[in-house]
Amino acid sequence: FGRTGYVRLGGLAKPDIDTFKWLSIVLCTLLAGGGVFWAAAEPIAHFVTAPPLYGEASPKTSAINALSQSFMHWGFLAWAILGCLSSIVLMHLHYDKGLPLKPRTLLYPIFGDKAIHGWIGNLADACSIIAVAAGTI
Repeated sequence: FGRTGYVRLGGLAKPDIDTFKWLSIVLCTLLAGGGVFWAAAEPIAHFVTAPPLYGEASPKTSAINALSQSFMHWGFLAWAILGCLSSIVLMHLHYDKGLPLKPRTLLYPIFGDKAIHGWIGNLADACSIIAVAAGTI
């Protein structure tokens, strides 16, 4: 879609995996991370405490509003932003810049070398490990 449409990230002439496998990895990772907890918790939370916009409604309307809110958070837009954008940024920083394949690398564009070698990176990695462990326990 322009002059950057032909840029090869990672310097590979041919990708290691095909598009279907890559999309499968992204979708399974996001489903595993979010689906474990939020698949049931988010609609219940929206049903119990409806946003002020919806006001007081019947249980049926509250259920529809709660599911609509959840579908907005877990729909195509969320998948596109979380899956594709973060994957492309992490891939560029790892393969082209030589940074480690860790959660701290996603903070490099904001904090620079402090994110890789400082306490900010350690905190990001620790929070990621705790979040993964808390989501699976």
